[in-house]
Amino acid sequence: MSENTNTREKKPNLQPGDLNQYIHLTTVSIWLVLGAFLVFVIGMVVWGFFGRLTVSVQAVAVSQESSIMLYIPEDQVSRIKQDSELVINDTTAAIGEIRENAYTEKASDALDEYQRSLADLTEDQKVLVINRTMAVPDGSYSASIILERIKPFSFLFGGKK
Repeated sequence: MSENTNTREKKPNLQPGDLNQYIHLTTVSIWLVLGAFLVFVIGMVVWGFFGRLTVSVQAVAVSQESSIMLYIPEDQVSRIKQDSELVINDTTAAIGEIRENAYTEKASDALDEYQRSLADLTEDQKVLVINRTMAVPDGSYSASIILERIKPFSFLFGGKK
């Protein structure tokens, strides 16, 4: 009779006390990974309720004696509303009426290279120039015009802002 080579070697019967040496379902590293994942999920939920996604337009602000010349890319002007906020160095003001006292100019004619770099403007790009009063020290600044602030969960699930 030929020997069967496909048979398994039988393990001896285990005693109840021997189970601990064979079953290791959770280790310290698994608990660490689970804890890190739990912290990440809790952080995302907190950010989802209390965080904000901001939609804005970049512009350049040149301040002289409490008067600000604001240079906005002309292709972005249609997105700006009257209730949008102008933010320069943590100073906020309402943007107000845009077309009042405004005129269009080529970016290279109105701004130097450093000022154009503040809002990623090209030399040939047209900018809308607006004069505003705002208490900011003299100098050139990167300005943001905030169009909308959205809670992340309302963005994902289409709820209230």
